[in-house]
Amino acid sequence: MSSTFSSDAAEAYRNGWTVTGTVAGTEQAIEVLTPADRSVDGLGRGEQWPTRIVVSKWEIALQSHLGTRRHGTVTRLPPVANQLEPETLTMPAPRVTLLLACLLIPMMFGSVTAQENWPRFRGVDANSAVADDPRLPDTWNKTTNVKWKAEIPGSGWGSPIVWGDRVFVSSVHSDADYEKPKAGLYLGRGRPVPPDTIHHWMVYCLSLKTGKLIWKHETHSGKPKMPRHPKSSYAAETPTTDGKRLYVLFGDLGLYCYDLGGKLLWTHAIAPRKTQFGYGAAASPVVEGGQVIYVYDNHESSYIEALDGATGKSRWKVKRDEKSTWATPFVWNHAGGTEIVVAGRKENRAYSPDGDLSVAF
Repeated sequence: MSSTFSSDAAEAYRNGWTVTGTVAGTEQAIEVLTPADRSVDGLGRGEQWPTRIVVSKWEIALQSHLGTRRHGTVTRLPPVANQLEPETLTMPAPRVTLLLACLLIPMMFGSVTAQENWPRFRGVDANSAVADDPRLPDTWNKTTNVKWKAEIPGSGWGSPIVWGDRVFVSSVHSDADYEKPKAGLYLGRGRPVPPDTIHHWMVYCLSLKTGKLIWKHETHSGKPKMPRHPKSSYAAETPTTDGKRLYVLFGDLGLYCYDLGGKLLWTHAIAPRKTQFGYGAAASPVVEGGQVIYVYDNHESSYIEALDGATGKSRWKVKRDEKSTWATPFVWNHAGGTEIVVAGRKENRAYSPDGDLSVAF
């Protein structure tokens, strides 16, 4: 016996997907539940989803709202723990390292120009677009078509940025043995307490042509004040530069300004706040109108703040009615002016360069 099923409108709205497919078994009733961990959103983001079934095994064919077909089985596990165990539902992890290699390689083949700078998260216009170049390799691995490699201790989820002939990147490492991130789906809610080891918050400057270290600076050392989820890092933000100064944000520690030669110009302390599951902060800073702007959405007191790029003094700070989010502000230049657009859980908001709320939707 078989029957057709689909998620209802409310479930589709919450999860951002709809599912249709067929079920073959000795009973007609099956229910694919909302993932218990709200950090997992949508079908296809993980490896298992809880179900309610009354038979030993089902054969299932699913089709997502994107049109992707997946197949799998549902097996009953005593006493009532049932899991949808797909054969091909696992989504590949983002190829961050691969993307960065694509961005850096064209700059290495020729002279560096202003158009080839990569000054912030997602590039010049924050759209990750780069011009095509026939000299780019279309295949590579750890040894083939690699210009250079540089060892950066610790971990950091932020992207490298490029200005002129220099590459800038941040990282945090511990005096204890380095813990590799967990692979695959992880439904744990993070660690309850911070690690009891000394950590080092670092900034590195490398040669674009050779990968050799030009300078490095330790912004802070000590024991972290907040725990961190095994899938996250204390250095999750991408630095940014205006070509004169380098701005490095460690979201629950502070914002640090350097000249491009590595001299520390100013610091701005940030009070650490509780975040969902201990993920920490991850929104990268942006530069606009002589200001460096960052967002710190958390579970205690969320806000957006603009600092004077030259001095580090606060120009404005606006509270946000949001819980933990990780969206980097987008600088939108349009016919009517410039707005700082920030996505949120409750609302998407646009702010003027002076901090006034332009629109929320």
